[in-house]
Amino acid sequence: DGTRTPVTREPYTFTSFPESLKKKVTLLKHFKSHLMEQQTPLQDARVEEKQKRIEGSPDSNMVYVKKWVRTRHAILFRL
Repeated sequence: DGTRTPVTREPYTFTSFPESLKKKVTLLKHFKSHLMEQQTPLQDARVEEKQKRIEGSPDSNMVYVKKWVRTRHAILFRL
């Protein structure tokens, strides 16, 4: 019939989330760890500063991963 169900977004943290999201959170933690390993010390400081700003933002600005794919040279995310 062409109608779509609206997407409901709810904010969660890596330490507080429903059991139904456990696999997705585990995957996000894996990617976060991988990305953190690739950073330089200067990038670390910038990430920490940005994270502090994000934590105070309203959930209406949430970005979430719809799909992802990993290749030998990159990890691509569809937001």
